Amino acid sequence: MSMSPEEQKRVFDEFDSDDNGYIDQSDLMKVLAQCGIESEDDQKAIANKILSDADTDGDRKITWEEFKAGLA
Repeated sequence: MSMSPEEQKRVFDEFDSDDNGYIDQSDLMKVLAQCGIESEDDQKAIANKILSDADTDGDRKITWEEFKAGLA
């Protein structure tokens, strides 16, 4: 099942909890906590794995363009 561009943007905006235009470790950790992952060490490890997979320019942030590319 694919998402429309509007749905993709809505999900990106939900992850970008501080509304600064990118998803960083802090944003990911908040989402992981909401998903029931309580250990901060686990949250950091998972967030770092997501960042290493999705952050193509190495700035430790997932931009809208990187997010879209990851869904393609």
